[in-house]
Parts: sequence; C-alpha cells; structure tokens
Amino acid sequence: MAVHLGASFVLIFGTFVQKAIFLFIRLVFILLQGIWWQLNGTSQRIKVIRDVTALKAQALKVVTWCKPDLAMPHSLRDFILCHDEILDADYVIQHDNVSLYFYDTDRNIAVFGEGRPGQLLWHSDACSFYSHGFFYHATRLIVMDLQVFHQICSRLPDPDDNKLILLGNSGRCGSTLVLQLFEQTERFVTFSEPRFFSDYGFLYKEKGLCPEVLQLGRHLMKMLCRPINAMPNPEGYLIKFEAMQYSCE
Repeated sequence: MAVHLGASFVLIFGTFVQKAIFLFIRLVFILLQGIWWQLNGTSQRIKVIRDVTALKAQALKVVTWCKPDLAMPHSLRDFILCHDEILDADYVIQHDNVSLYFYDTDRNIAVFGEGRPGQLLWHSDACSFYSHGFFYHATRLIVMDLQVFHQICSRLPDPDDNKLILLGNSGRCGSTLVLQLFEQTERFVTFSEPRFFSDYGFLYKEKGLCPEVLQLGRHLMKMLCRPINAMPNPEGYLIKFEAMQYSCE
C-alpha cells in the first residue's frame, strides 16, 4: 500500500488545527462560563461536591465535543460542557441510561455518561465499542470525586464469579461479533472494550497490587455489573477487553 506523504501531512496538520481551534474556543467558553457562575451563584452551589461526605455529583450538559482519534485516552478536555445541576451521587446507579465513562486518578474524579431515557450506552445499539458511544449519545456527563465513587461502589454487590465471562482478542478476529451474538440472546449484559481497563492496566504496572489498585479494580467490576432494571437477572456479564489490555494486565 503506497504512502502519500503530502496527503498524510495535510491530514495530520488539519487534525492538529481542528483540535487547536476547539481547545481555544473551549478555553474562551470556560472563562466566560466562570464569570457567569460567579454572577449567578453557581460557583458557590457546586462547592458542595468537594465535600465527599455529602455524596454529591455535578451533571454537565454536553454542548459539543472534538476528538480526532476516539482510541486515545479520554478526558473532559474533549468536551465543551455547561453546568446543569447538582445530583445525589446515587443517581448513577439508579438509572440504567447512566454508565461509567472513565476515571482520572490524577484529578481524582470519576466521570459517567448519561444517554436518553431508556438508552443503554453499553449496548451495541449505541455503538460497537463501549467508550466510543459516549461521544455520540451522551447528553450529560456526571462528575464526582473518586472517593465518592468508591463509597457508592462499596454498597454494590460483588458480581458472581460464575457469571463473569472475560473475552480476549487479537484485533480483527471476530470478537465483536461473538459479543453481539451473546447480546442477541437478551440474557447477557455485554461491554465491548471499556477504555478504563487500559488505564487500570497501566496503574497496575506502575503500582503493583497495592490496596489502591485492588480497591479500584474491584469497584470497576462492581460498577459494570451492578443490578439494572432493563435486565434484572442476567445469566452473565461478558467483558471484551482491548487487545492491548491483556499486555498491560
């Protein structure tokens, strides 16, 4: 296959310019929004989420997003967001249309995506790949402190080991089709390549099996396999990992 250097340069440069313009617009939006928050009192109201004992989260409406490569690590910097409301953190486990999107140990936050009422963001109807569906279908992002995330997960039941199916793959091998076959039975909850397991793999390689890593891994699984109204008693939970997640873990 021939490589056209000129066309490749134009594509890469165009992508860089697109992202740079987006980040500039996002910066201006954040500055203006910050001024508005000071004037209307929103800045004071959102301070409650810093108190982890309050078990609160902030819901942010998705205005737009820009991410040229959806396979890259996810970040709030991919979005332009505006404040919607302060929620009880339990909201994320009470609504089937809310799913864990990513976590950030550097910023100490967990981020969830919320789809339309009745929409299952983890389902292949939303997108063939779990993490990509949040860009196309999430109407709000819900942000909470990572300690609050752990407190919520500690109250969730542990998934039954006999119901967990971990599906590996080597890329372009038909694993997505296998996952969708399980999904079509309507008896399995399936997750196609959640990106946050890659982040977890890197954290494990950095810190080993320390209490922080063990707790996070357990709580990620508990959040994924939490009870949902759409399928109250599934026969199993199938998680298809990205190929590189096996090399990390």
